[in-house]
Amino acid sequence: MALNELERVLFFDMQIQTDGSIGERHGWPDQWAELIKATQQSRTPIDVCVTLMDVRNFQQVFNSPSHVQKLQNEILGLLAQESVSGIHLDVEIYDAVAPETLEAFRNFVLNTALQVHALGDAKQISVFVPIGGVTALYDGPTLNPLDRVVLQGYDAHWKEGHTAGPVAPLDGPGVLTWTKLVAMGKAWGIPPQRLLVGFPLYGYEWRVKDNRLGSATLGPGTSTTFAPMAPALVPEFSVSVRERVLRYGASYDAKTASAYYQFRKPDGVRVQGWFDDWWTLLRKSEYLMQENIGGMAFFLLGYDDGQLLQQFFYQRSLRAR
Repeated sequence: MALNELERVLFFDMQIQTDGSIGERHGWPDQWAELIKATQQSRTPIDVCVTLMDVRNFQQVFNSPSHVQKLQNEILGLLAQESVSGIHLDVEIYDAVAPETLEAFRNFVLNTALQVHALGDAKQISVFVPIGGVTALYDGPTLNPLDRVVLQGYDAHWKEGHTAGPVAPLDGPGVLTWTKLVAMGKAWGIPPQRLLVGFPLYGYEWRVKDNRLGSATLGPGTSTTFAPMAPALVPEFSVSVRERVLRYGASYDAKTASAYYQFRKPDGVRVQGWFDDWWTLLRKSEYLMQENIGGMAFFLLGYDDGQLLQQFFYQRSLRAR
């Protein structure tokens, strides 16, 4: 990866336990010496991402002041590592949350931001904001003290969804579009330069009822990566967009700035796949520049084998000349 082209790298992930401790760390930092060395050589800060995805775990952590304090201590311990430049909170709860639990969570975010900033400019804090949940985890006062706010720009259509469609639509009628996200971030009063939108380096394909765009799905979809991936590395990804497009071609939906392909399997079942490529990335980046938004957060680095981002960086360098 061209690390020098990236503002920051986020290490994903470390998982928050029910008592506020950080459990699974996926080998950080001992098994990631090469990554740490590479980011230091390119002078690219690396932040660690702590995650909490289960509503029951969320309730157990934030309904207990001692668990909250433990989590804050764990975060400060991570930030004490010389190789760590920041903390990224990825709390994705889409279920209903009791008001008192929500208040405790928001207070935790504010208090953690104060403690991180007390460490000096070299340490920063950012959050991922999930979209479409029953309870909105964040509001403007909670988000404004943070260094960066990453809006969920993907999964407008998802693996288990009932209809096929764009993963990260720029515009359109759906609840989750980039234009709606940007408007929401600005309405919160967050300076646009501190807003980022998540850009997927993956896609989905579904078995569908017919060849209409947005057709009903016939069951859960399949996750795809932009480029072929080694099965031993990511066995859950067996389909690459590049191989599908070489075989079946690609079409574009101008409204959503998204790409798709369609084909029929030997058994007669139709398949519809949606993804992002160079053209959609360029369209969406131009929109963000028009709105003076801080940038994009690519998820996950490597799913494109560097091909998509390298071309994007090259085109951007040509325009800057």
